Amino acid sequence: MSSTTFDNSSTAIAEALTTGGYPEAIARREPRRRGRWFEEYVAMTLERDVRDLTRNAQQLNELPTLLRLAAARI
Repeated sequence: MSSTTFDNSSTAIAEALTTGGYPEAIARREPRRRGRWFEEYVAMTLERDVRDLTRNAQQLNELPTLLRLAAARI
């Protein structure tokens, strides 16, 4: 049986949180590229899910504005 050690330092935890757990995101070492991947992933997922729910292209175009307004309230 192999033993695995984990780095529980606050720096390691912060890095894990900002890197994410998706293999595609982890493979992108440069923060700018990783951030872009997450942006595209979220956009794709939301567009697909909202399209399935609404079936209305006009409302889909308004979604980014809605998300920005919701995020500003947090």
